[in-house]
Amino acid sequence: MVNTFNIALFGEKRSSEQILLFKEWSDAILSLCEKENMEPDYPSIRLVNSKSSNIKLSTYKNRLKKLENYELSYLDLTKSQPDFSYISKDWELSTNINRDQHFDRIYLGFDIDKLKSLYKEKLNILAQQLKFIEVDYGFCFHMDSAYGPGLYVSGIFDSTFFNIITKFEKESTILWVNNESKAMHAVKNGKLRYLYEYNIINKSHLERKVFGISLDDWVESSPENGNITPVSDNHYMWTIDPKNLNSLINNLIDQNIFLLDRNYKPNFD
Repeated sequence: MVNTFNIALFGEKRSSEQILLFKEWSDAILSLCEKENMEPDYPSIRLVNSKSSNIKLSTYKNRLKKLENYELSYLDLTKSQPDFSYISKDWELSTNINRDQHFDRIYLGFDIDKLKSLYKEKLNILAQQLKFIEVDYGFCFHMDSAYGPGLYVSGIFDSTFFNIITKFEKESTILWVNNESKAMHAVKNGKLRYLYEYNIINKSHLERKVFGISLDDWVESSPENGNITPVSDNHYMWTIDPKNLNSLINNLIDQNIFLLDRNYKPNFD
C-alpha cells in the first residue's frame, strides 16, 4: 500500500470551442517528473474515437515537439471527451487531464514518501496547474492508493461502501456523479463538495455566509478553523489541521455550505 498526496481541480466548461492548454500541461508534468526523479513509463491517450492508446514516452515527446494547433486532431479536447493519463513506474505519480461533459478536470496523485517537495513547493505545483484549465474549485487530500484516490476524484464509488474510507463518511460521491451539472455550478458559486485538509476555493466561497458572517471572516476568527492563503489572483487555499476536520464538518453542516445537508439530502442552492 502507498500513501498518496492528491490534487484535484475542477472548472465548469465555458465553451465547447475552448481548447485546453494540453501541450503546456504535458510539458509541465514531464518537467515535474524530471525534477522529482520519477522514472517515466508509458503515457496513455484516449483518442477522439474513445479508444485508448499507450505510446512510448520518447514517441510522445517527439509528437509534443512537433505539435501545432492544426495538428491537434488526435488530442483535441473540444471534439469529444478524451483525456491524457500518465502513470510513472511504481505509481510514483498518477495524473490526467480530462474534459467531461460539464467540467474540465486535472488530477495529480503522488507517492508521498517519494515526493521530495515541501509544503510550499506543493503549493507551487498547485499554482502551476491552475493555469491549464479555468479552475473554479478543487481540493487536496491524503489517501492510501489501495482505495483508488483517482477514482474517488472521479466520483465513481457509491457512498454506501463507506465512501471509500471512513473519514469521508459524511459525503456522497454518487451525488457528484448523478448531478454533475448542478454540482459543478454549485461549487463554482460557493458550495463545497466536502471538507478536506486543503481546499482550493474562489471568491464566491470567501463571501459565502456562515454563522451570519463571511466564510473568510469566520475562518479568521479562530485558529481551529484553519487559515486561508492566496495561491493566485482568483484562488485560495483553505488549509485545515486534519484533527479538526470532523468537528468543523459538524459545525458547518447546517450552514448550507455543503452539497449535502445533515440528512444526506442534496442541496445545490
